[in-house]
Amino acid sequence: MTQTPDTRQTLRDVPDWRYMLQEYDELYRYLPAGGSEKIATHQRRAREAIARLLKQNAEVRLQPQAQKPVTAHLRRALDEGRQGALAQAVRALDAVAPYLSWQYGYDKVPKGLKQSYAYAELAGAQGAGDQR
Repeated sequence: MTQTPDTRQTLRDVPDWRYMLQEYDELYRYLPAGGSEKIATHQRRAREAIARLLKQNAEVRLQPQAQKPVTAHLRRALDEGRQGALAQAVRALDAVAPYLSWQYGYDKVPKGLKQSYAYAELAGAQGAGDQR
């Protein structure tokens, strides 16, 4: 997927992103919260946000691609995930993985995390789905 300033692409134009959001909606709908009200609330809010993005056919705005040391293990992690109960969500994530912008989320990364941690927002303020 290539984006130029004059190219506006929406979720309908880029099905891999739409499928990924649909899979994560399912994941957050049926994944147990482990009895935690805080986690259950987060899952509900994520589903509501995903529903809004899908309904409005949100614009897909990619962040600059960024890798971190831990992402060297992403291929193996995705391969392992294809064998489990989350296989559909893993395949959907794999389809958009080359476009992700991996971050630490800290102004100053704790020493022990620099080689073993990173996250990528899939939608929202730093992700591909425009929530404006």
